[in-house]
Amino acid sequence: MLERRRRLKEIDAALAEVEKKLLDNCAHLGGIVAARSISSEEQLGEEEESLNKRDVFGRTIKYEYWREGDEGPFVHFIRELAKDLPKDAVTFIGSTDGDMIGSYHIADDTLRAVTGISEEEELGKRLFDCIRYGEIDFAECLRVKRNGNEESYRQWLSEELSRAQEETRRRLQDFLGRLPVAISESDAAGNRSGT
Repeated sequence: MLERRRRLKEIDAALAEVEKKLLDNCAHLGGIVAARSISSEEQLGEEEESLNKRDVFGRTIKYEYWREGDEGPFVHFIRELAKDLPKDAVTFIGSTDGDMIGSYHIADDTLRAVTGISEEEELGKRLFDCIRYGEIDFAECLRVKRNGNEESYRQWLSEELSRAQEETRRRLQDFLGRLPVAISESDAAGNRSGT
């Protein structure tokens, strides 16, 4: 988001400079104004609004010239930023519906280093999976680790893992409860004969 904000300020400054040069150099032609297109104004406005809403994945931005099947400009932007990261920082960036980042995987070494969780621990692998799939908030995990002691952090991880696993069970039960019940052939035969 900082890089997006920096680039937006750079664009605004460049446009203002061009407008001033045009007005200064072409004053003899009358009221010439460097006009921006309505669509570019809207696009810059959407970027500003996205940044103000802390819309990290650019989900509120509509792309006028996006081609079907292309991952879109925001995904290209994220991939471009990520290319200079160490190879062990991010192992995967995937897009959903072609125009937004749908998922990404932080590499195991990086996840271990920043969370202090070891996969050799009994719960380590399950914790990693819950963090990777968003069932445990990664940012909150880092905040609790930074602001608490080791014991309170481990307690928080244990509670969050229990909460995440319970939520997964509840969602599975809800899903299974919505599935149509299959009728066995013997039940169907019994219903046809009136029994």
